[in-house]
Amino acid sequence: MPFSEFLTAKQVITLLRIDRTTLYRMLNDGRIKGVKIGNQWRFSKSEVDRIISGIPPETEELTGDFIEEIPYQCIVPVQDVVADIAEIGILLADKEGRQLTEISNSCKFCELIRSSEKGKAACAVSWQKLAQSKELEGRFTQCHAGLQYAMAKVDDISQRLGMLIAGQFTLHDSRENFSQEHIKNLAQKFQLNENELLEAAGQVIVLDDRWEAKISGWLKKLAKTFANLTRDRADFISRFRQIMNLSMINPKK
Repeated sequence: MPFSEFLTAKQVITLLRIDRTTLYRMLNDGRIKGVKIGNQWRFSKSEVDRIISGIPPETEELTGDFIEEIPYQCIVPVQDVVADIAEIGILLADKEGRQLTEISNSCKFCELIRSSEKGKAACAVSWQKLAQSKELEGRFTQCHAGLQYAMAKVDDISQRLGMLIAGQFTLHDSRENFSQEHIKNLAQKFQLNENELLEAAGQVIVLDDRWEAKISGWLKKLAKTFANLTRDRADFISRFRQIMNLSMINPKK
């Protein structure tokens, strides 16, 4: 885009008949898009013409797939730390429930289940069911293996990006569902060593209701943080591309 088609903040204020405060509010809430060069904002003439014509802004979606937009170098260490502090397993999945990150702080019991292809497939189905649920966000429920787990949506302003899944523990009042007979059936179903699975089951964390409520709150906050990190990365890339486009403008001779 020729540099002559970019307007200063002062020119936009004059054309739209607004004050500077209103312009910055429009920038913050997405009603107008601009690029900051140094300390100065610049706006494309077509963007101002759109506003004058009363055409609503297009919904800005993240470029490409959510998988490509995730700042893993920021998200994975945070996921690891929270999982260690809470003493539960945590993973990030896409909006369909497909696993994106390795499970942080995975327990021995779940590692044994997932060492079987059938067990890994059963976990994947459980996560997909969570993704399809509208009632279970932030609420813990029982997974196919008898443990407790829950999810929190990773939402952008206009779309669902993915979800965080946390679990791999039992509760005092649901421990009977994690019986020796149940574990024996799991060992047979997934062709695992029964004694080894029983030993690992004895090491699974047992939490009370109060701790479960805390984890649910942490999970929602963590999901919001991941959404903000992903959005910030997408915004940075978008602004960087705009600046690169400006840098390739050939000055008039």
